[in-house]
Formats: sequence, structure tokens, C-alpha cells
Amino acid sequence: LIDQIVSFNRCQEFDLGTHVIRLLTIDPRVDCSATQYRRHQVVSVIFLLVYGVGIPIGFRLVGFALNITKGRKFEDDTFMFLRKGFSDQYPYWELVNLMRKLILVIIVVFMVDPVLEIYVVSWSILAFLIVQVLIQPYQNHLINRLETLSLTTILVSVNMALLWQSHLFTEGGAVDWVLRVVLISLQGGLLAIFVVIFGK
Repeated sequence: LIDQIVSFNRCQEFDLGTHVIRLLTIDPRVDCSATQYRRHQVVSVIFLLVYGVGIPIGFRLVGFALNITKGRKFEDDTFMFLRKGFSDQYPYWELVNLMRKLILVIIVVFMVDPVLEIYVVSWSILAFLIVQVLIQPYQNHLINRLETLSLTTILVSVNMALLWQSHLFTEGGAVDWVLRVVLISLQGGLLAIFVVIFGK
């Protein structure tokens, strides 16, 4: 459902010389500036928020109700699939991860300006990184370090993307290739660390 909503809200700009038009990526026959499309877009956004926010909140409310009516053990057994690996202080932290993904999806889909999009994504990742460092929600300290490292790598990668938006860098130039190598090295290094640790 989320993928379909995202696809429905992804438009592409075309410069015709005299004016710029925005067409739906999955169906270029649809004009994203048309009134009918705007109405459907509003409905899709409502569904996105209800689905993306409602499910995490719903899980928490059901867990709270089970805790009151059936006890903590019954709640733990029911949501073990969701709470496994997290500390007792933050058993529903996976819901925060879901919210993080939803926020990033909303930013990427609905922000037209690519530079502003990178800035907002960067600020969002930084906020979640700070929360991760301060709270340390996982029981295993190694997992906390890996999550911190993962978010840091994402943050650095997103900030590097800003350099490509600068007019000082030309595609295929020396600096462009240096940035590509650094970015691939960062992602590859992170993947290698995960493979080594979890492959044991």
C-alpha cells in the first residue's frame, strides 16, 4: 500500500521551453497540476498518514490494553516479534524505527526541491541519530553501536549528496569520481562490518 501511494505521488518535471509541466512518473498522461489529480493526492496522503501513523499507534494502544487486562507477561508474549532485542525500558522502539521510515518517505516523495529535500533528510537523520545515541534502546550494546554507525553512515552519505548539487562539481570529473569512491567505500565498509559480525 505504501509503495502504491508513493508511486501515485511521484511526479517528474519537464521543461518545454515556454513553461514547465509536472507529469506522474508511472503514468505520464496524468498532469500533476490538474485539479482532479490534486484531489486524489490529498486522499492518498490521508491514507499514508492513517496507515503509517495509525499502525504504530495501534500496536502501542493494543499493548497497553493487554497489559491492563491480561498482564505484562501476556503483552510480552503477544508482541515478542515486535519487542525482541529491545530493552525493557523501550520495548516498542521498533515503532520509532517505523516512524523514521515513514518520515523519510514523506520527505522524499513530497519535496520537489532536491537541495531542500537533502537538507531535511539530513536534519531528520541527525535527529534520530542523536536520539539513538542518548537512549541506546537495544539490549545488546553491540547492536546499539551498529545502529549508531549505520545512521552515521547514512548521514554522511546524505551530506555528500549535497556536493553533487553544487555547480562546482561536473559529472565525470576527478572530484566526482573521488566522491563516488568515498561513498561506495562507506557503504561497502558498513556492509562488510555487518557481514563479519552477524556471519560468525
